[in-house]
Amino acid sequence: MSTIEGLKPYALLGGYNAAELWPTINLILPTWFLIAVAPRWKYTPTLTLIGPIIHALIYTLSTISLMSDPEHNDGDAPDFSTFEGVVNLFKDPNGVFVGWIH
Repeated sequence: MSTIEGLKPYALLGGYNAAELWPTINLILPTWFLIAVAPRWKYTPTLTLIGPIIHALIYTLSTISLMSDPEHNDGDAPDFSTFEGVVNLFKDPNGVFVGWIH
C-alpha cells in the first residue's frame, strides 16, 4: 500500500490507486525489447501492440475516473487551457500518474 497522502482509487480501474497501478508502466519493456532485438520477426508487429494497448486502456480509464471525480479539483472541471490549471492537476498524485503514463 502507498504512503502517499490523498491517493484515492480510480473508480473505473477496479478501485486500484496510482501506486498500485505504477508497476504496469513496465509492461512496455517487452515491446522495446522486441523492437531492439527482433525487429524483423514476423510476430513482432503484433506482439508490440500489447503494451501500448494496455497503457491506452489504463490512461483512458484513469483519466475518465479522475475527471468524473467530484472531489477532485474542488469540484471544478479540470482546466487544461491554462498553465495554472495543468499545475493544479499535477499537484494530485493521481494526476501525476495519468500524466506520466500518457
